[in-house]
Amino acid sequence: MTAALRAIDGVCAWQGRAMENDPRWRFTLSRDNIAEIHGALAAVRQRGLAWEQMTKADFPLPGTAGLLAEMAEELENGSGLANLSGLPVSEFCDRHDGGLRHVWYGIGLNLGVPVFQDCNTLLMRDIQDEDQDTDALQGHELTARNGSRFQSSKARTLSNSLLRFHTDRTDVVGLLC
Repeated sequence: MTAALRAIDGVCAWQGRAMENDPRWRFTLSRDNIAEIHGALAAVRQRGLAWEQMTKADFPLPGTAGLLAEMAEELENGSGLANLSGLPVSEFCDRHDGGLRHVWYGIGLNLGVPVFQDCNTLLMRDIQDEDQDTDALQGHELTARNGSRFQSSKARTLSNSLLRFHTDRTDVVGLLC
C-alpha cells in the first residue's frame, strides 16, 4: 500500500530566497538584554559555577524572556529557524574562564532543555579547523550500509574539509558564530 504524497505547506514550508527577506525569524538583543546577560554572568561567576553546572535558575533573564519566547515560538511553530543578533561576543570571550560558554549555555537554558550531543555527555564543543589529518583519527571512519567507508561529520568539523549532509539528533541546534 502506497501513501498518497501530500504537499507540505504552512510557515514551516519555506525556501531560502523567501526567507532572505522575511524578518519573522530574525531577533536582535537590545542594550537592556545585553546588560541583563552581563548581570547573569556576573552572578554565576561570583558563585563559581562552571557553565555545565548551570540551570535556568542560575542564569535568569526575565527582561529577555519575551524575546526568547518569541524565538522559541518561531522555532517550534514557525519556520523552525531563528537568528539572534546583537550579542557582543568580544565582551565575553576576552577571559580564559569560559565567559562566552556561560553566556551561550545560559541563553540556551532560557530557550529549552539541553541534550547531550553524544554518548560521552558532550553538551558543547568548538567547531574549528585544527589542521588535523581527520582520516587518521580513530573511530572517525564509519561504514555505510553498502559497505563503503566514510569520514564522520565529527571528524570533518576538525578540519576545513567539506561537511557531509547530516542530521543532528535534537529538535534545535544552536550555533554561535
